[in-house]
Amino acid sequence: MSRLADVIERRQEEIVRRYVARARCDGAATSLSDPVIADALLGYLRELRCALRENTRIEQSASATAHGKQRFELGYDLRATVAEYGTLYELLFDVLDESGESVTIAELRTLARFLIHGIEDSATQYAIARQTRVREDMRKYLAFLAHELRNPLGSARMALAFARDRGEVASSQLTESIERSLRRVGTLLDDALVSIRLEEQDALTYEDFQVRELLAQLVNDSAAEAAAKAETIVIEGSACAHADRRSLASALSNLLRNAVKFTKPGGSIHLRVKEVDCRIMIEVEDGCGGLPGGTVHKLFDPFVQAGADRSGFGLGLAIAEQATEAHGGTLRVHDLPGRGCVFVLDIPAAPARQAG
Repeated sequence: MSRLADVIERRQEEIVRRYVARARCDGAATSLSDPVIADALLGYLRELRCALRENTRIEQSASATAHGKQRFELGYDLRATVAEYGTLYELLFDVLDESGESVTIAELRTLARFLIHGIEDSATQYAIARQTRVREDMRKYLAFLAHELRNPLGSARMALAFARDRGEVASSQLTESIERSLRRVGTLLDDALVSIRLEEQDALTYEDFQVRELLAQLVNDSAAEAAAKAETIVIEGSACAHADRRSLASALSNLLRNAVKFTKPGGSIHLRVKEVDCRIMIEVEDGCGGLPGGTVHKLFDPFVQAGADRSGFGLGLAIAEQATEAHGGTLRVHDLPGRGCVFVLDIPAAPARQAG
């Protein structure tokens, strides 16, 4: 039996009414209706009564969690959201004092603990909602920026190609460097757009295609860089994948670019495709000479670069892993000391929701 719980139950409507009035005095938006200001208070009081009567500890308050999310959506700041628990605390003591009931220390401890955890749950959900909004706004901004940059970039590449075709610009190391730079910027923008797509729910568009044909296209795109280092690229095996071609191409392109970048001059790169137990395995083996000690577990972290070459942003492997995991697969690496390393992209032959 809990006298405090009984007081709260008897005077519940009054507590809600006084809470709303206090909130308006403390600056709550006058345009909000009483039910909106009261929000999840009835549910919270019900949870509190249960905790008092059963002397149990509620690990997470559903009402407080809902309160934090609702307050963020209404435009409250975090200070005002947390302060409402202080308002409720004072109001409960006012009601208790007016009732003339005496309560035990254990009940007061339960009340204090419940309010503290309520603040924690509400503030946590508020922070999650704010972080989600910030990430969504940033995603939209980056997508807009990437799309806008693609237009002038495409114009620059077309202008350079047109000038070369007309003989206005002679082929030279300078023009080849410009072409490589423009192509690299285009690839970075494509990677950024793929990464943004992967943040969305159900962003993948599945289709059937031959992995070997996709790899051949990517090898052709990297031919100039590989030729400059007298590297050879060999494709072995074949398999038909049912996957999102664009994001998988981004993942494999990043793996291949890394292989070309870090393979020693005159070395070879092997791309192997096979289907094993309803899974597609794509291996990218390079000739980098082996990975530096202690770097394997950091390779897939954004902005981390294991090699001495610091060109780029270190996002390639992180994007490749993100695309692989979006397919329900895994991306792992095996070090070959003294030789190089092998990246293994492992995805289901068909997405899980279509299996069976």
